[in-house]
Amino acid sequence: MFQLVKVSKENQGKIFRALVTILVVLMYIWWITVSLQTQLNSYIITNNTELVYKDDTKVKVDHINEDNTLYLDDTTKVEGDQVDEYIMTVRGTGTYYIPDNKMSRELSWEESIDVGEAWIVLTISVYIIGILLTINCKGSKWRSIGVVVLEFFVSILTIVVGEYYVSNILQKNIPIQEIVLVVYILLALTSVLLRVFRAKIWRS
Repeated sequence: MFQLVKVSKENQGKIFRALVTILVVLMYIWWITVSLQTQLNSYIITNNTELVYKDDTKVKVDHINEDNTLYLDDTTKVEGDQVDEYIMTVRGTGTYYIPDNKMSRELSWEESIDVGEAWIVLTISVYIIGILLTINCKGSKWRSIGVVVLEFFVSILTIVVGEYYVSNILQKNIPIQEIVLVVYILLALTSVLLRVFRAKIWRS
């Protein structure tokens, strides 16, 4: 029979901290990956919009029948099965038929949200993790500095992706930079104050 290996409480604590560290690292890697993907998708859609806007051959679609037949502003009729490529553009751009069997279609509000939905959820989760790391950061000062530097990197990437996505895809005027900077400053000050507070307790 197999004999169970007994692990001391000290080693149990080390194993638990190691598992938590691995999960946190994987979470941050996932967030970075999704951030880059959101930025890339936002750039592609914005670039598509600019290309469609500059295309002089485009013809505005007046309406689309239930059988997907396109009726253009110049009274031309295009069968739906003739469209080989759909080009996604930002909201408010309009729907156009482009020669060579292409059609531009603007994103709906729900589709605009979908572009960055995963990024929004993961960003909130990453900041919650940052708050927990700040509150529970104990030990050497380098560990506290590491958390502050990590949150600085998170803040910079959040500003870059957030401002581009919000302004170009959602087309909303939200002060992403100011919000992120306030959160980062609060986390940094919290880290410093907690360290000073703990140092006073240890000395007493």
